[in-house]
Amino acid sequence: MKKIKSSSKGKLTIFALAFAMLAQIFLPIQNASADAPSFNQMSGDEELLKGSTNVASTNPLEASDPIAGLAGDTFKGFIYYHNGTVNDTVAYSTRIKLSIPTVSTNSTILMNASIGADNVSGLTTDTIVNGVIVGKSGLTTSLDADAIVQLVPGSVKWYPEASPLSGTPQVLPSGQTGDEITGAGINIGDIQSCWNHAGHITFLYKTTKLQSDIKIEKTVQNITLGQSTWEKSTTGKPNQTIGFKVSVKNNGNTAIDDLNILDQLPGDLEYVNGTLLSSIDGGLSFSAISDNALVGKFFNNGINHDVLTKNQEIIYKFNTKVTNFVNSDHTVINTARASSGTINVIDQASVDIKADLVPPTIVRNKIAKNLTQNTEGKNLSANVNDEILYTLTTKNTGGTATDVVVEDGVADILDYAKVVAISDAGQLVDGTVGNDEKIVRYSSVNLAPGESIVRTFKIKVDSVLQNTPQLGFRFDYIMYNKYGDDVVNITLQKPVPGSPVLGIEKTVRNVTQNETAFAKSNFATPGDTLEYKISFTNTGSGPAPYIKISDVLPANVQFLSGTTLYSFNGDTEKTLSDGISNGQGVSFNSLQAGESGYVKFKAVTSSDLANNENLVNTTYIKSMELTSSSTATTVIRKTTTPVTVAKTTPTSLPKTGAATVVLSLLLALSGVTMLTYYRLKNRLSQLQSL
Repeated sequence: MKKIKSSSKGKLTIFALAFAMLAQIFLPIQNASADAPSFNQMSGDEELLKGSTNVASTNPLEASDPIAGLAGDTFKGFIYYHNGTVNDTVAYSTRIKLSIPTVSTNSTILMNASIGADNVSGLTTDTIVNGVIVGKSGLTTSLDADAIVQLVPGSVKWYPEASPLSGTPQVLPSGQTGDEITGAGINIGDIQSCWNHAGHITFLYKTTKLQSDIKIEKTVQNITLGQSTWEKSTTGKPNQTIGFKVSVKNNGNTAIDDLNILDQLPGDLEYVNGTLLSSIDGGLSFSAISDNALVGKFFNNGINHDVLTKNQEIIYKFNTKVTNFVNSDHTVINTARASSGTINVIDQASVDIKADLVPPTIVRNKIAKNLTQNTEGKNLSANVNDEILYTLTTKNTGGTATDVVVEDGVADILDYAKVVAISDAGQLVDGTVGNDEKIVRYSSVNLAPGESIVRTFKIKVDSVLQNTPQLGFRFDYIMYNKYGDDVVNITLQKPVPGSPVLGIEKTVRNVTQNETAFAKSNFATPGDTLEYKISFTNTGSGPAPYIKISDVLPANVQFLSGTTLYSFNGDTEKTLSDGISNGQGVSFNSLQAGESGYVKFKAVTSSDLANNENLVNTTYIKSMELTSSSTATTVIRKTTTPVTVAKTTPTSLPKTGAATVVLSLLLALSGVTMLTYYRLKNRLSQLQSL
């Protein structure tokens, strides 16, 4: 019994120890659940966040909520904390955060603070006793104007163990500066739950009144003189190009809305079209303003910008030109203005214009040289294939000349020649009317007094001269040209007309029977579609003017509208009008020696044609007194008739092979011998050649 009693006592001891261990584990959890730390919830707790205009105060009792001051003032804030748990529960790693807006709204700053800990769920954002907020939620600061709001760096102070809300500030744990309060928050460590462990945080926040400050700068440079820097003033002469730059920057601490930028050009300066550029990145890149309406606004009532952010800069650049004639030396002022609401700023740049009392006088001269014949002058002769060099001399005998354009009308030259070379990057371009319909043009230049330039271009006379009737000064066998007061005439040797020799040939093919080659004669069944080809040529030594080709279709053959085509000298086929078979025919201006062409059209045969009827189609070609004709014939075959072949022995047998063996077998099955097959084939060839 003693052993049994002893054993039972030992077991009870073990159970007691186990229970005690479990109690050590679970009781803290139960306590934590039932008596977790809780901040600012006991009667007597101060408002969580208050403020003061007295930045020297250290006692939250002297603070209030809301507070008021001026934009530009510095204020003090107080954050009160107290772990009010009854059972002395510690709040581990207590953190305090502060939320400060960067800019006031409607002249009011609303900021909030929060208290949290590792073993506390949620955050405490107000002092709440018996369900009622003590004071107000957050801290409200009223200003006389909107302002930028900032935490004063290094102003956060910690007053732990400061009951009754006094004491000396202590250094924050872990090397914290206090500026962390507006970020992740400051960690003030573990806070015991008792009145004597209550404390507070103080901080300073400053306000800066929102101010709009626009800076505008207007500068100028003489582009003609090669100035590379922008200055407040420059000099200029008539026709010189003057560049301007307008820079507008927001130097304030807030964005500027509805900004208007205007430039006012003075007299004697004219805007150069297409030169207005803008940049919104401070001049790192520029974009051209091609909208003429927007350009007009810039120089009249200004261009509007929705917003100009803090430190943003807008730049405009453009070119002007001093007018042609200035009677006296004087200074002109170019004014730029930027405005938004009550803000209106201007800046100016000046140009000292020097009168150029001697206007430029441009003298133009021209001469030609026949390189092939080695002759030179203003009146020359030329043959086909000759090369001619034109020389244009431009001299300024007066005052400074700018943007002098060198160009020469060459439409009359191009009647008989082609431009083959142009000096100084000149180009052949379209012009206006008359001899200026085509122009050789060079880039514009500036000419100082007494300065001259030389430009050239070379032509080559065509190998065959156009036989176009004369129209005014055009096609008169004279290449006329005028530059300045100099007229140059190149007289061409007219070709001696020879005698044309017209040739024509008429052929036909059966489209329905898929014939690919044209022939002088063929076969057709009634209703087949035929295509005729009329080939013509001039094999003589002279041109044949006013060519007319007409065709006479046989009876019972109907022309198909829209099928007429033609090709000239091997060119691609083109559609031609349908007049060839209606008596009118088709016409060409001329047919030069050696030239050729053809006309094609389609027709359909009548279904009532008789067997063996011959359809003869005749075509005529005419030029002046010359006339020629040609025919093509189609034989109608309505049915296939048996062909009787004389029994003759061929001198040699046809070659045999795999194909011949297969053909022999097929003919044998049909009762026809190979010999009979070849006789029939030869006879059919004879009939087709008829």
